[in-house]
Amino acid sequence: MSATGSLLANLSGAAGPTQVVVATDGRLRTYSRAGAADGVLDTTLSSFFASAMTPLSGTVLANFAHTPNVRYDRFTARWILSALDSPCLAADCSSLAPNRVMLAVSNAASNGTISGSTVWTFFSFQADATNIATQLSLGVDVNALYVGANILTPAGSLAGTNGYVVQKSSILGAGPIVVTTFANFVAGGTGAGPFSPRGVDNVDPAATEGYFIGVDNATFSTLMLRRVTNPGSATPTVSGNISMTVPTTDSRCTTVWYRRCFSRWRPISRARSVVSVEMCCRQASSSVERGVASSGPFGVDTSRAWHGVACSARWRS
Repeated sequence: MSATGSLLANLSGAAGPTQVVVATDGRLRTYSRAGAADGVLDTTLSSFFASAMTPLSGTVLANFAHTPNVRYDRFTARWILSALDSPCLAADCSSLAPNRVMLAVSNAASNGTISGSTVWTFFSFQADATNIATQLSLGVDVNALYVGANILTPAGSLAGTNGYVVQKSSILGAGPIVVTTFANFVAGGTGAGPFSPRGVDNVDPAATEGYFIGVDNATFSTLMLRRVTNPGSATPTVSGNISMTVPTTDSRCTTVWYRRCFSRWRPISRARSVVSVEMCCRQASSSVERGVASSGPFGVDTSRAWHGVACSARWRS
């Protein structure tokens, strides 16, 4: 809490040849492989991604970065980080504009070790024209980046799920970034397809296809896979749903968490995935389940009639 300013901090990290990079909603920090903070990077996520975020304007009054993902790409000896922004249309962030997916890539000269002379190149693209991306994921292979997200309406309901394939060669220099959007893995929020699609990492240097995977939005005990063909090209294609039966699963948690932003509460996301559902439900079984706003930055807003719901999920990644 003291370092991140967040209880549910969306932790992500990766190990490189000489360092470990850890990112949360509130902090980005580098460590030695022995676990000691090395002081090279120690900043807020929003400060790091500031140049890639939606600019403040007459309608966008505030903005912050969240939901980071960290990868070390062994094929290019680059660090690759992703995050979302949240452009606020009100001072209390009770309403949001469509947001950006942001990427940061370290330079080749750093050769996998981040130092004070490392140069970062930042990219961004609009996740959706009218809706808001949440639950960002990132997978990397020899050909491409695979970015997955749930897409919510401004009112907070699930509009669908998307996958984005980024041609990796397009982000190893100054750009421009080449992104192919595959919208509506789950169409309209109710159909079959991968909920909270995860981009898949693959360390095979001979890989010729990529993948997204997620729990099925429509049925229990099923994972849904999407296969990407020609991922390193400017015109990749994606398969239909490929279903895989897994041991019995249970309902997703219906809890919606709230972040205190300025002076009011606002919904930030539904449960991130089956793994995060278990975390969500453990939190919901504590004092906040009774609708009491905690003294920390997360709690339940009783005025909106949202309450913690205890539940469980037996499938784990």
